[in-house]
Amino acid sequence: SWVGLYLAKRVTRPVQALSVAAREISAGHYDQRIQVDASDEFAAMVEAFNAMAADVARSRSQIQAAGRDLARQHAEGERRRRYIETVVERIAAGVVSIDRDGRIATLNRAAQRLLSLTPEPVGATAGEVFGRPAREPRSQLLAKRVAGGTDTVAGEVQLPQDGSERHLSAVATSLTDARGADDGCVLVVDDVTPLVRAQKVAAWREVAR
Repeated sequence: SWVGLYLAKRVTRPVQALSVAAREISAGHYDQRIQVDASDEFAAMVEAFNAMAADVARSRSQIQAAGRDLARQHAEGERRRRYIETVVERIAAGVVSIDRDGRIATLNRAAQRLLSLTPEPVGATAGEVFGRPAREPRSQLLAKRVAGGTDTVAGEVQLPQDGSERHLSAVATSLTDARGADDGCVLVVDDVTPLVRAQKVAAWREVAR
C-alpha cells in the first residue's frame, strides 16, 4: 500500500503542479515556474511547461515594451500635430487642404475670411465649395493643377468685395503619400490687395512724371 501510494504521488504531484501553474499563468502571473522532481515523460512535460512559461513571459514583456513605444510615438505625433495646427491657425495666409477624394479636409480661419467660406465647408467636395460663380477662379486653379499633372500651380485670383476687388495670390501644391501616390493638395492664398494698389499708385506716379 505504501509503495502504491508513493508511486501514485509521483504521478499526481507533477500533474497537480502543472494545473496550479497553468491557472496562475492564465491569471497573469507569467513568472510562474514548476519545481517538481519528476522523471521520464513527466520530466519532459515539466521542462516543456517551464519553457513555454518563459516564452510567454518574454513575449509579454516585448508586447508591453512595444505598447509603451507606440504610446510614446502616438503622444509625440499628437504633440506635433497640435503644434502644426497652432502654427497654421495663427498665420495670416489662408490654408486649405483637400484630400484624395476631392473633399475639404482642413482650413484655417484666414482661409475662411479670405475666401468667404461660411459656413465652414469641412467635409464638402471642392467642386461644391468652389463651383459657385463667385469662386470660379479658385476652382479653375485647382482644375488646372489636376489636369496638368503638375506639382504646383500658382496664379492670382480677383474677387469682388464691397464694390471693390480683392486680389489674392493662390498656390495649389500636390500632396503625395509614402508610396508617391496622389494624396490630394494644399491651397494657400494670401491677400496681395495692398501690394497691387501700391503698384498701381506707383504706376500712376510714373505716368504723372
